[in-house]
Amino acid sequence: MRILLVYRRISSGASAPLQTWTLEKLQLAADNIDNFVLDAVEYEYLGDHSLLAEQYDAVVFRGVKYRGREARSLASAFCLAGKKVFDRRFRDSDSDFRPMSKAYVAEVLLRNGIPHPATQAISDIHAVRYEGEDFVVKLSKGGRRGNGVYLVNSDQAIERMQTHMSENDLLGNVFVRQQYIPNTGDYRMVLVGGSAVAISKRGQKDPTRVCMDSSIGRSKCVSLSQVWLTHYAAEASRVLGLSFASADVCVSREGIPYVIEINECPSVKILSKRCKVNILRQYLRFIIMEVNNE
Repeated sequence: MRILLVYRRISSGASAPLQTWTLEKLQLAADNIDNFVLDAVEYEYLGDHSLLAEQYDAVVFRGVKYRGREARSLASAFCLAGKKVFDRRFRDSDSDFRPMSKAYVAEVLLRNGIPHPATQAISDIHAVRYEGEDFVVKLSKGGRRGNGVYLVNSDQAIERMQTHMSENDLLGNVFVRQQYIPNTGDYRMVLVGGSAVAISKRGQKDPTRVCMDSSIGRSKCVSLSQVWLTHYAAEASRVLGLSFASADVCVSREGIPYVIEINECPSVKILSKRCKVNILRQYLRFIIMEVNNE
């Protein structure tokens, strides 16, 4: 079986669409599977789409913008050849599948009855005001591993947030205001084919910290048997058309698991080590199963 992996990579920085570590581990996992070849090609260097569709059994997109003309053309070529395309966002022509901004994800999840904090995009961070209810401000550009998430619980918190943000954060970025769900720590899980393959729980965030950075609260592995916890995250990945994703979930004081974020190109390095699970190998196994069942 030959699979084409089309990726967009930035080798440095937390916001890399496909980190070097992930690419290397994917290749290593593929090399250890019999009769399986994974060829990785950067998005900018694609060749003849029809020829690629003849040569490969499926195409997998990672970190590639949905609306890219090349991506849609390549996906169409594979579909016409009767080949598998991962993920559905690239395969379907439904115009509703727009780029995965946080505001768009919130719209889709709430429309499908999935518990999610009220979320809205804000273009001017200086226009944000505290009106008595705590909320979270996030930089809409993801991949910051928690370093772009600010808890706002006072006027002073807004001032500290604005001071803390760099000029790069303010330049050309869109911010998201999200309802704050009080909790005792959130869960990070990776979903493959709509099922959780690894879950960790992070400690409760310190409300006195300006930025909810990744150093707050070391995570601990959690049993996969907690279906009540993973149900809405699995449903979120399904309605968004993602076969591989991570989800952040927090449980409210009423016991409701809120899906607070979905990442379509997650970094799995820490969670793989924490839970001692080869997540990327499981993803490749899922691809093989899907292609064989086509």
